[in-house]
Amino acid sequence: MKKGTFLLCLVLFGICIIGCASVEEFIKKNIQLPKVAFSGAKISGLSFDSLDLLFDLEVTNPNPAGIHLSELDYDFLLNDSSFLKGKQEHGLEIKARSTDIVQIPLSLNFVDIYNTFQGLKNQDSTTYEINVGLSFNIQIPGVPKRIPIRKRGTLPLLKPPKISVASLKLKQLSLTGADLSLNVKLMNPNAFDFIIKEMTYDFEINGAQWLSGNSPDNLRISAKDESLLKFPISLNFFQIGRSVVQLLNNDQPLEYRFKGVVNLDSSLPLLGAVHLPFDRSGRIQIKK
Repeated sequence: MKKGTFLLCLVLFGICIIGCASVEEFIKKNIQLPKVAFSGAKISGLSFDSLDLLFDLEVTNPNPAGIHLSELDYDFLLNDSSFLKGKQEHGLEIKARSTDIVQIPLSLNFVDIYNTFQGLKNQDSTTYEINVGLSFNIQIPGVPKRIPIRKRGTLPLLKPPKISVASLKLKQLSLTGADLSLNVKLMNPNAFDFIIKEMTYDFEINGAQWLSGNSPDNLRISAKDESLLKFPISLNFFQIGRSVVQLLNNDQPLEYRFKGVVNLDSSLPLLGAVHLPFDRSGRIQIKK
């Protein structure tokens, strides 16, 4: 190769290197990272079983060309410990100088929460933290492709009302029948009031139905309080059979089953009306 040709190639190679470096520097100075911020966080669904959350992320592209959101990852923490992790594959194209909303829906089961964090069983709320990473198709050396963002807040912790048979008391016994009182305890372990709008129930002793009914009580049970519901039972020996007399005179515990449905309203607006089935069984002794 002639000396002049070699020098020309060397000069052109040097110009190329300088030019490529200048282009890269130009891109770094003029191409901006997307701006990401939480624009909303709300409870989208709530029951005694689960809680649904919806997080809104506002993603703004300040550049003169569109960018592509390829992936979103999240780590949801409760009580400062990781509880739920996940990824979302995205094909979202964010146009030049525009803003889009990216949503992250989460569903939390209260049984899973209490099994994982035993200390939360007696709490009315807990703190949460969500760490999110958004990955973009930015092919610029030295520029991060993943943008992290974090949000903290608090969540309510709900527990279903506790229904239990407290006692069965014999009030009067005659040759033709008997009057009893079934006492049922209803406990509210939550930090809000609820109202019993209606209660349907069925009570059995040793497999035989002793009581069935519908009770529109409209009974309010305050937060962290309990109430005793009294259900009168009238037994007709001609209808149910005189063999029940022996049960009433016997001091041995009897097999019972108490089942039905409670319709509740609460002072917690997000909860709304609740349809709560129950089924309790065990052994009980008649008090005289």
